[in-house]
Amino acid sequence: MYKKKQIIDRVSPSEAEIRTMIVGYLAGELEIEPNALDVDTTFVRNGVSSLTAVGMTGVLEDRLRIPLDKNLPFEYPTIKKLSIFLANRCDDLR
Repeated sequence: MYKKKQIIDRVSPSEAEIRTMIVGYLAGELEIEPNALDVDTTFVRNGVSSLTAVGMTGVLEDRLRIPLDKNLPFEYPTIKKLSIFLANRCDDLR
């Protein structure tokens, strides 16, 4: 499990910071090394189940302190696309 809880308290997180959160969470859940995840490959091809994807959304919601739709990993199906979307969303909300 990914044990270090990262909460963003400053203005808004960068895409790279969000990507690091996602990779860390998924690596913990999948019990793999973070560098085994490809940020440009779909969650499904990276071995992420729908249950894990929904759980990830909840964790991101808590860490980013913004409401998120549980379908986001399906609308933005790669780590990179989701990270970019979330960074922009955080900018818009702050």
